[in-house]
Amino acid sequence: VASLLSLTPSSFSVLPPMTSTIEYGNVREMIKNAIFGENSLKTMCQAPTDPLKAFCNTFNPEDVGYLLTSKYGLRGKIELKDSLTGVLVPIVEVGYCSILPNMSGSPYAAANKAKIIQSGTSCDSSSRRRRRTRFVGNIPREQTLEDLSGTHIQRVSFVEKDSTLRGDVRRGKDQNDVRDYLRARSQGQASYQETHGKVSLRSVSNCPKTGQTFTEAGGYLTSGFSDYPDNSYCDWIIAPQGASNVTLTFQSFELESWYDYVTVYSCTVIDCSDKSWLAEFTGYLDEIDPLVTSPTGIMKVVFTSDDIVHWRGFCATWGDGAACPVNPDAPIVTKLHEFWVRPVLDTYEAVTIAEVEVVTFSKFTYMRYALSTYGDTNPTCDCVDWQDETSCPNTVKNGSKILIYNQNLKYADYWTINVVACLSYGDVTLPSSSSYYWKEFVAPPLVTLTFPINVSSVANSSIASPVNVTTCGNVSAEEVWRKIVEDRLNSTQILPQQLSVNISRNDAMAVVTSQVLATSNFQVTAIVNILLDYRVQMQQALMRACPLLIPLQDMAIRTSSLFTKGSRGQACETHYDCSEGMFCSKQGSSSTGGTGTCDLCSFCKVDASDAIDLRCPTIKCPTSGHFPACVDAEKLTSGSSCSSDFIFSVWEYRDESEGPPKIVPPFEPKNREITPYNRIVGAIVISQSRMKPEACARSENKYVRSYMESVKGIVNCPSTTLDDTPYGYDPSFMTFSSMYNPKLATEKFYAPIERHVIDSGGGTELSFPIGFFPQKYDTNFFDKNNDGFISQEEAAINVSSFKQAYKDPKYILPSDEDTFKLYFDERLTQMLAQNMIQFAQDGSYIDSRTEEVRVEFLTYNAPKNIFAHHQFVFNWQKTGRIPWNYNVNSFSVDFFAGPGAGVQIFLFVLIVLFLLINTYMEITELLGEIRKYNLSGYLSHPFNWIDWTHFAFMWGTIITCLLHYQDCRQFDMKANYPVLFYGPEYGSAARRKGTSTVQSGADFEVPMIKSGNAKARHFRTDNQAEINFLMLLEQARAISDSMNLYSFFAGVSVVLFVLRMLKSLDFQERMGLVTRTIARASSDLWHFMLLFGVVFYGYSVVGYMLFGHQYEGMKDMSTACLTLLIFLLSLDTTQFYASMSHAAPDGAFHIFLWSYLFIAFFILLNVFLAILVDAYAKVKEETEGTTGLVEDLLETLWHGMRRMLRSQQFVSNQMLEAALVRERELLKSKESQRRNIERGLEEEKMILLPGGVSLDTYELAALARRAFAKMSDKVHPDDEGDEEGKDSSDYLLAEDEIVASADLMNRYGTEPTEIAERRKDELMELYDMEGVRRQIAMQIGQVKLLSSQKRMSDVITRIGKELVPAAIAETAEKAEVAYQSAAPTVAGVLRVQLVQATNLPRMDLLSGCDPYCMLFVNACSGLSTFASEVITKSVNPVWKQDFEWNMTSQTKVLSVTLWDKDDVTSDDLVGSVQVDLQDIPEDEPRELTLSLQNQKLFKKLRDTRLVLIVHKLKESREGEATPRAVTRREELEEDVIEALED
Repeated sequence: VASLLSLTPSSFSVLPPMTSTIEYGNVREMIKNAIFGENSLKTMCQAPTDPLKAFCNTFNPEDVGYLLTSKYGLRGKIELKDSLTGVLVPIVEVGYCSILPNMSGSPYAAANKAKIIQSGTSCDSSSRRRRRTRFVGNIPREQTLEDLSGTHIQRVSFVEKDSTLRGDVRRGKDQNDVRDYLRARSQGQASYQETHGKVSLRSVSNCPKTGQTFTEAGGYLTSGFSDYPDNSYCDWIIAPQGASNVTLTFQSFELESWYDYVTVYSCTVIDCSDKSWLAEFTGYLDEIDPLVTSPTGIMKVVFTSDDIVHWRGFCATWGDGAACPVNPDAPIVTKLHEFWVRPVLDTYEAVTIAEVEVVTFSKFTYMRYALSTYGDTNPTCDCVDWQDETSCPNTVKNGSKILIYNQNLKYADYWTINVVACLSYGDVTLPSSSSYYWKEFVAPPLVTLTFPINVSSVANSSIASPVNVTTCGNVSAEEVWRKIVEDRLNSTQILPQQLSVNISRNDAMAVVTSQVLATSNFQVTAIVNILLDYRVQMQQALMRACPLLIPLQDMAIRTSSLFTKGSRGQACETHYDCSEGMFCSKQGSSSTGGTGTCDLCSFCKVDASDAIDLRCPTIKCPTSGHFPACVDAEKLTSGSSCSSDFIFSVWEYRDESEGPPKIVPPFEPKNREITPYNRIVGAIVISQSRMKPEACARSENKYVRSYMESVKGIVNCPSTTLDDTPYGYDPSFMTFSSMYNPKLATEKFYAPIERHVIDSGGGTELSFPIGFFPQKYDTNFFDKNNDGFISQEEAAINVSSFKQAYKDPKYILPSDEDTFKLYFDERLTQMLAQNMIQFAQDGSYIDSRTEEVRVEFLTYNAPKNIFAHHQFVFNWQKTGRIPWNYNVNSFSVDFFAGPGAGVQIFLFVLIVLFLLINTYMEITELLGEIRKYNLSGYLSHPFNWIDWTHFAFMWGTIITCLLHYQDCRQFDMKANYPVLFYGPEYGSAARRKGTSTVQSGADFEVPMIKSGNAKARHFRTDNQAEINFLMLLEQARAISDSMNLYSFFAGVSVVLFVLRMLKSLDFQERMGLVTRTIARASSDLWHFMLLFGVVFYGYSVVGYMLFGHQYEGMKDMSTACLTLLIFLLSLDTTQFYASMSHAAPDGAFHIFLWSYLFIAFFILLNVFLAILVDAYAKVKEETEGTTGLVEDLLETLWHGMRRMLRSQQFVSNQMLEAALVRERELLKSKESQRRNIERGLEEEKMILLPGGVSLDTYELAALARRAFAKMSDKVHPDDEGDEEGKDSSDYLLAEDEIVASADLMNRYGTEPTEIAERRKDELMELYDMEGVRRQIAMQIGQVKLLSSQKRMSDVITRIGKELVPAAIAETAEKAEVAYQSAAPTVAGVLRVQLVQATNLPRMDLLSGCDPYCMLFVNACSGLSTFASEVITKSVNPVWKQDFEWNMTSQTKVLSVTLWDKDDVTSDDLVGSVQVDLQDIPEDEPRELTLSLQNQKLFKKLRDTRLVLIVHKLKESREGEATPRAVTRREELEEDVIEALED
C-alpha cells in the first residue's frame, strides 16, 4: 500500500479481517477507503478537464486520505422496504467513526498531527513512497516593461579596511529612464550613455593655458592630459625675455594623420601680427622632427583638430630643465568576494553582494572612486578641482576595501565602480587611467529576527534608549548579541558587514532586532535553518551573558526579498524563490536539473521526500513538515472506538431476493434564511379565515330580485360568522392534478368521514378525500398507532361528526381553532415545498368563502440576538378588492439581561425615583393652587396639561416596560419544531453518542414510519409539535405587542419631555422665545385651527363623495383627511392624479384640486405662518435689552461662588429674600413708615422694591443682621419680644453688618437723582420722538396740500385764459414766468457726513447687526429725511456718506436715528441722537462723536458712539431764490388779482 499513509504490508496484515458482509467501523475498511479515495483523486487529476483544474490545483490528495481517516462514514440509517406498502423501514442507525482523535477532518489539527507522527515507522523496501503526480497548468511568465513601475533608491554601502566609517551614496532615477534603458538594451540600440549624455562630475580642459603668452625662460605646453576633443583650436605664444632665439622640443606627439595639425610660426613682434611659417606636424613622434627653432626669439604654436577622431595629443618644452607632467599609473581593483545569484524565473545572473580591494604601486597624491548605475559603464572620475584628499569626495586609501550591495533594488541593474589615482603638479593635478569594476546587481535577501526582552531591572529607564553597558559586564548588549549571532552563523560565511543589530527600549521592555543580508536564497535557507535549530540556545546564551535581560517570547524569524518570486508550478531552487503560501517541492527535480517546482504549503508533508532541501519551511508554511514517511497501521488504529460490525438479521425483515438493505444518511436541517443571517424558526404557517355564506340583501328593484332568484345557490354573500367546515381536496387522488398518484389507495390515508359524499342513484357514495381541516381537528384521530396509515380496524371507528374527532383541548389554540392552517417546516426541500404549494393550489385552498389569508413566520438573527415576527395579511373585501398589508416586529428576549443588565436596572430605578419626585412636586403645586382658590388659573395654563400628560405617559412607560420584561422572562422555545407528520427525523447528539448501544443491539428503538416523505395528506401535522409552534408564535406576538406598546409610551414621553423642556426654558428671556411666542399666538391659533378644521373637513367630505368610489385615497373620511394633508405638504401628482381624474368629471376634479390648494395652501397656511411671525415679533420686541443666557449663567456662578465662600461681608440673594420677608413684618408701625419717608427725602442711594417700597442703608444693615442670625441659627436679642414699635435704625450695627449693607447698596442701590434724571431723559426722548413723528406727518400733509394747490392753480389758470382778455392773460403769464424763475427763501446749506458707528449691540442671534441711519432736519426747504445704505453683519459700520439740506430760518434740529434691518419682522430701533444746529458755528466743519440714546438698550449702549461731520454754509447756491424775487412774485400776483377784479 503506497500512498500518503504508506502502510507497510507487515503492519496492514495485523489489522482484524472482515467478518461479515457489511463492516461499518472496520479499521481495515476505513484505511482502504482512505487509500481508494486518495488514489481516485490522483487518477482524476493526472489529466483533468478544464472545470476540474481549479479543484485539482487546490486540494492535496493526501489531505483527502487523512480526511477520510478522521471522519469515515455510514452516518445515517439502514432501512428495508416494506413489500406491501413500499415504505422504507429503518433497521439500524449508525454515526460517524474516526481513527484520529479530532473529527474536524484536518490533518493539521494538533491532536491529529501528533497521532500521525506517533504512528510513524520505518518504510519497507517494497513500499517506498511514490512520487506525486499532479497536473499544473504552467504558463511561463513573461516580464514586460509594465512590471517595472515605481521610483526607487539605490544604495551602496562600503567599509574601509582601517576604519569603522559607514556611508551611503544615494541617487534616484525616474521610472521612465529605467524603461528607456531596458528597451534600448533589449532592442540593441545605442547605449544609454549615448542617448542620455555622459554622466560625469565635471569636464577637464584639454588645452591648458591656451591663448596665453609665455615670457618665462623655460616651460611646457600641451593639448591636455587626456584625449583632446573634436573641433579643437588652441594657440600659444612663446617669447622668453632677452632671448635671441627659442627652440621647441616635442616630448610626446600623437595626432590623427593628415587631419589634426600643430603649426609653428616665427614672429617679429610679441603679438605675432607679423609672422612667418616654420613647420607643420601631424601623425606620431617618430614621424616628425621633434626640434623646431625660431630665430627671432618669438614663436607661435597653433593646434587644430577635426570633428571625427581624437587621440592623445602632444606635449612640448622649451628652455633648459623643462619637463612635461606624467600621469600616475592606474590603480588595481581586485575582486575579493562576489556572490552571484540567478533568480529561477529570469534569464540573467546578478550579484547580490561584492567586496573589492583598491591597491596602487605608483606615486599618487590621493585616490577616489565614482559610482554609476543603469548601464552607464564609464562613470566619469577625474581629479580636477580637488587638490588634496581632504577636499575630494569619495576618497579611498591604498588597500581599502569597498563592500557593494543594494538592499532596495527590485530589478537587476549594472553598477560600476571607477577608481582613479590623482597626482598633483603644483598648478595642475593629473589623473591616472581609470580602473573599473562593474557587474549586474540585484537586491540581496534579508533575514530579520526579533524578540522582546524584559529590562525592568536595568538602571537606564529612559524611553527609546539602548540598554546600558554595565548590564553585560562593561560590554553593550548589542555587541554581546552580535557576537552570539556571528558565532552561530559562521558556517554560512556571513561577513560582519552583512549583520546589523539594534536594541530599542520602551520603559520596562526592549526589542532586540537583528538583520542579516544574505547573498542568495540558498544562504537564506541555511540561515533560517540554523536559527530555527538554535534560537532557544541563542536566547539562553544572551541570558547567561546579560542576566538582567530576560527574553519574553521565542525569537520571531522573517524573510524578505525584492526580486520576483515564482508562482505555483514554476521552477525554484529554494523555498524563498516561491511566493507566499508556497514551498519549493522536490518533485520533478531530476528532470529540471536539480531545481524543484513551487507548490502549495499543504503539499509539504514529509520533509525528506517533499522539500527541495529535505526540510519543509515552517517559517513560510507553519503547519507543514514533520509528517512520517510511513505509518504503522496498528499504531494508527490503536485507541479507535470504531466497532467492526453491526449485529442484526437482514432476512428476518425482508426476503433475500429483494437485495441488501439501503443506507440513508441522517437528516440535518438546512439553514433556511429569509435574508442573510435571518433564519426561519420552525415553519412558515399560512392561516385562512372563512365566512359562512348567507342570503344577499334583498333589492327593492323587481328585476334585480328576479336575477338573484335565477342564481340562487350559485351567488352567495359572506356572513359575519366564521366557517369551520372542512373543505377542499387532496390532489394526490385527483386525476386532473399533476400530483395524482394512481398507486395510492384513498382508504389507506383517509377515514370515511374525511371524504366527500356525493349522491349516486338515490343513495350516497364516498368520493374524493377532503384536503383541509381546521386547527381544532385531529388529523391523527384515526391513526391510533401513528404508522401513517389507516387500517380497516381504525377506519371502522364510529364517528358521526367532525366534533367527535376534535383534538384534546391542550392541543387547541382558542384564537386559531377555526382557522385552516398550512405549515411549511424547515425540513422540506425546495421540491417538497413546491409540491405542497401545488397541493394547496390544486386542492382549492382559496375559494369564494375565503375572508382573510395570513402568512406568518418567525426569524432569528444570531449576530444581533434578535427575533422578528413577520406577518402578511390579505383581505377579501366585499367590493372585490384584495388589499394586503404587512407587519414586521423585532424584539429581543434578553430584556434587562446580559452584561449590561446591571446598568440598565440602575438607570431604570433612577428614572422611577426621579419620576416619583417630579410627580410629588407637581401634586404639591396643584394643592397649593387649590388652597389659593386658583384652580381655574392652574388648569387654564396649557403647559400644566402637558405636565400631567407627560406624567401619565411616563407611568405608562414604566408599567409597559415591566409587562414587557415579564413577557420576555416567560419566553420558551424548543430546539426544533417538526410540525408536519411526515418528514425526516432530526439528527441528535444523543443518537450519535449512543451508537455503541445500537451496535450492541440494546435499547434499540424502531423509528416511526412518519420519518419518510409524504405520499399523500401532505399537511398532516404532529399535534404536540404544532401546539408548541403555535404557542411560540403566540409568545412572539405577545412580546412584539408589548414592545410596540412600550415603544409608543416611551416615544410620546420623549416628545412631551421636549415640550416640558421648552416650558422650563421660559425662566430666561431669550431662551423662552418659543414658549412665549406660542402663548402669545395661542388665541389666534385656536381660531385659526377652528377655521382650518371647517375648511379641511368640508373638502374631505367633497373628496369622499367625488372620488371615494374609485380612488383608494378617498375611500373613507379618515383616509380622505390623510390624503388632503399629504396634498398640503407634498404635491406628488404621480400618486393621485391619474386615479382621481378618472374618478370624477374633469371640471369637478380640477375645481376641487385647485380651489383646495389655493385656499388651504396659499391662504390658510400663510395665515398660520403670519400669526406665528407676528407673535414672534412682539415677543422679541419685549425681550430687547435683556441679558443673554451666558451672562445670567456667569452671574449665577459668581453669586454661587461667593455664597459658598460664606464671607462675613456678603449677603446672598437667598439671605436677602428671607430678610425682606421678616422686614415686611416689621414695617407695620406708622412711626417706621414716617421715618422711611424722611429717609427717602435724603440724597442717598436706595433700593427700590416692587410696590413702591424703598430700603436705605440702615434698613439693609438690619436685614443683614437678620440674615447673619439665620445663618448661625441664633436669635438676636433685639429681635425678641414685641418689635412693633421698634425702628431698624435704633439697632447698634456691627462692622460686618455695615460692610454687608454697603455691598448690597453697591449691588442694587440707585441714587434718587439718577432715577429722576433717567425718567426725565426718557420723557424728553419720548417728546423728541413724538416731535419727529409730528414733523414727518406735517411734511407729508404739506406735500399733499401743495399738490392740491398746484392742481387748483392749473384749473384756475385754464379758466382764466378762456375768460379774461388777452392783455390780462399776458400779464398773468409774465407773473408766472417770474414766479417760476424765482426761488424760495433759503437761510443757508447744511452738509452732514455720516462717518461711522462703533460698538453697536448685537441685535440678531446670528448676523449680529445690520445697521442703517435715518437723518431728519426740521423746517428745511426740500426733502427733510434721508436714509443711509445698510451695512450688513457689522457692529462697527463705516458709511462716509454725505447728505445736504437747504436750511431756512426755522431750521434748528438735526435728528439721526440708527436702525437694525430685519427681513422677517419690523426693523429694530438701536438708538437716536439730537444735534442742536444753533450750537454749530457757520462755515466751519465740526466733527461730533455722540452717544446713542435708547432706554430699552441702556446698558448695551454705554460704549456705543456715532460719528458725524456737520458743516453749515451761509451762502446760497447758484440758482436759489432771493427775498427780492419772492416780493416781485407777490406784486405780480396782486396785479393779476386786480386785473381779474376789473
